[in-house]
Amino acid sequence: MENLLDVVAERDRAVNLLETGKTGEPEPYRDKDILGIPRNKIPTEHFVPEELNEEVLHKREMAGRWQERWLVRLEEKRLRHARWREMARRKRQEKLRSIFPDVEFDEDDDDKMNEDIDGGRFDDFGDNDDHRFRF
Repeated sequence: MENLLDVVAERDRAVNLLETGKTGEPEPYRDKDILGIPRNKIPTEHFVPEELNEEVLHKREMAGRWQERWLVRLEEKRLRHARWREMARRKRQEKLRSIFPDVEFDEDDDDKMNEDIDGGRFDDFGDNDDHRFRF
C-alpha cells in the first residue's frame, strides 16, 4: 500500500511540474517565532484553529517584557559576528594584497568570496532551527 501511495505522490508531483512548474508541495515561508526571530517554516495542517489551540495561546501569553533582555543580547551577538566577518574580510584582503601587490581588487569580488566562505551562517538566525544561543 505504501508503494502505491509513493507512486501516486510521484505522479502528482510530475503532473504539477508539467502544468505549473512547481511540485505542489508546501513551500517554506518566513515567519517570526515567539521572540521575534525570523524562521523558515514549512506549512502544516492543523486540526484545531490557532484561536482555539491552547498551546499557541499559552505561548502568546508568555510573551512580554522579560524577552527584551534576550533580544538585546541576540542583537549584540549579531553585531559581534558581523564585526568578526568584517575583520576576517580585511585580513583576507591584506593577505591577498601582500601576495599580489599589482592586482586591483573589486569590492564585488570580495563580497562573493565572503558568501562562499561564510555561507551566510550568521546573517540571519532563522535558517537552522536546532541552533542554541550561548550568551
